[in-house]
Amino acid sequence: AHATPSHQSPRASFTDGSLSCGDIYMLCEVLKKHPQVTTLNLSHNDLSSTHAVRFILQLLDTNHRITTLTLDETHIQPHHLSLIHAALERNKALQTKSTNELEKTALHAKYNTWRDERLAERVELVKEELTRRAEICREEETLWKVLQRGYKSGTRKLIREMRRA
Repeated sequence: AHATPSHQSPRASFTDGSLSCGDIYMLCEVLKKHPQVTTLNLSHNDLSSTHAVRFILQLLDTNHRITTLTLDETHIQPHHLSLIHAALERNKALQTKSTNELEKTALHAKYNTWRDERLAERVELVKEELTRRAEICREEETLWKVLQRGYKSGTRKLIREMRRA
């Protein structure tokens, strides 16, 4: 028996035909807690006992990352093989869903970044516009004060001239 690590699809292969039902139990218990393994080869082992099949099904129910299981020449009954096949199909569907959700999350993150950048640009434009308007208001206020002073001084001059006349 040997494990073959791979960056894309970590595999575990036990094909020498020496696994007993107890070995299958221990192997399945270990693999339940080993989420990196996605491919398992148990070919050429006698897995005809219902206990061995149950251990494999429990493994597939616990570790959803296992999506490929090779069982050549294992003497597993056809109805048990169909149960194992259904569990593998469920795991594949779960992995596809997880991948799609990760892609969707990444897409949302990109959109949120883009939206935040556009929002920051808009905020800058609004700040610039408010600064420009505040400057115009200050200019108008200054002009108004000048006009008021001029009006008051002009009125005073007019009153003085009227008094003189």
